[in-house]
Amino acid sequence: MVGQNLDVDFSKGHVILFCGLPGTLKTYLSSRLSEKLGYGYLPTRSIAKAPTNVSFAELNKFRVGRYRKLSKVLKGLMRMDANVVVDGGFATFQTRKLLLDNLKYQKTTIIHCICHDENERINRLIVRSKDNNDYESESAKDILVSEKNVGNLEFEDPKEDLSKDHIGSLIELDTVKNNATVRGKLAEDLSKKIQSILIELVLNYQNNR
Repeated sequence: MVGQNLDVDFSKGHVILFCGLPGTLKTYLSSRLSEKLGYGYLPTRSIAKAPTNVSFAELNKFRVGRYRKLSKVLKGLMRMDANVVVDGGFATFQTRKLLLDNLKYQKTTIIHCICHDENERINRLIVRSKDNNDYESESAKDILVSEKNVGNLEFEDPKEDLSKDHIGSLIELDTVKNNATVRGKLAEDLSKKIQSILIELVLNYQNNR
């Protein structure tokens, strides 16, 4: 089974990497999950603030550079056996690989946030862009403009990361239907609670809109 190794201590040095398209609730969920689990929280925006009024190609180049820096920070945290939740888009194998190459695959979990309702995904971004109290309001505006200019963004499915032993486990979280599918082998202390926590958080978001 992918990720199964009884000699691995899953209680420390574990990384949970959130990925998905903008508007799939990654930031909302990752920040709150880290609190619930007692994990450190490492958002990509903590490394460098994304530039505004640049082309999509320039923005993508910036993000790749930021992921490289993030990878170095994460590598240092792993030397201290920290448990960390990482919040970022990581839409391609290339950008995920920048981090995964420095991690122990058995102790790495990807949570892929999915929103199959495109209207709902865009509406979430619109809501964020209008909320001046939301620290990602400007980012949401930029994303809406970028997506309008380049069309639908592509996302490379992390199931391939799992099949190639780049990660030990994958959780596919549908943030519209509110269900979580676990693939691979989760750390035992997580497997008993992480699905219920994620579903509870999505429900809280839906009920408080």
